[in-house]
Formats: sequence, structure tokens, C-alpha cells
Amino acid sequence: RYEQAQALALADAVRGHREASELLLVDGSHVEKRIEWKQLGRDCAGTPDVRTKGYIVDLKTTKCAHPERFARDATFRSYHAQLAWYLDGVRLSGLGTPAEAYIVAVESTPPHPVTVLRLTDNAIDQGRRLCRIWLERVLGCERDNRWPGYVESIVPFDVDQPLELEFGDDAED
Repeated sequence: RYEQAQALALADAVRGHREASELLLVDGSHVEKRIEWKQLGRDCAGTPDVRTKGYIVDLKTTKCAHPERFARDATFRSYHAQLAWYLDGVRLSGLGTPAEAYIVAVESTPPHPVTVLRLTDNAIDQGRRLCRIWLERVLGCERDNRWPGYVESIVPFDVDQPLELEFGDDAED
């Protein structure tokens, strides 16, 4: 019951946001429809949340939908690569050439603020580059049947700043 109530509250928040609802609730849009294509000779797939002829949208829940903070978190999570993957997938599958990509971010706790972000051409380009690197890495691992970890040597661990401890007043009486 709690999860259902939370989902309904999130949906209400998104419906109540003019730009978000206009992007997500479009007649004739494709909602959570899997797309399949080939890239570098490999079968690929993806499921954008919403796909229209002109754009794609991904809906994300988050702890903080503040534009600057969410953009940092989204970059860390490579959401720009995910959307670039979908854009290329739509094009390569012959389903169109959407020109724009959006993220609708909604906070998971009340009052559920909503932020709509449009990916810039630079963000999409950087996302495409990441996808290309990752796909080439997977293809190399499959070809060589070798799946290395993050690193293959000892990695130094250091702390950026020394810890300064204060134990009260050092003045002598």
C-alpha cells in the first residue's frame, strides 16, 4: 500500500508539472516500447520511457531534483549516455530521427518537486562517445574471452586533506 500511494503521489506531481506532462503525455507517443538495432555488428536493444517522432524522454526518481545537483548526479550515473544510446537506437532501427532528449526528474519524497532537463548537443555527443567506448570494450572482451576488473594492479589510497582535530581551548590560564 505504501509503495502504491507513493507511486500515485509521484504521478500526480509529474501530471501537475506543465512541461513534464506535455512531454510525457503525448497522443501517439510510444511508452516503454523496446527497440532493437545492430551497432558495430552486435545486437543491441533499449527501452526509452517515451518516444515520439521529435524526441525521447526518460523519467527518473531522485533524492534531489534541483537542476544543478541532479545534473551532477545524472552525469555520474551516465544518464546522458543512456539517452544517447536510445537516440542512436531509434535512428539505427529505422524508427525515426528524434532531435531532442529530455529527462524528467521527480523527487521521491514529498512535496515531489519536478525538474525537466533538455540534454544539450554536447551532452548527447559525450554520451555517444561513452557508449562507443563501452561497446568496443565489450566486443573486445567477447572476442578475447577476457573480462578484466577495474584495474589489474595495486591502487594507492590517500586522503586529500589532513584531518584537523580541535580539542577545545588551548589557551593557558
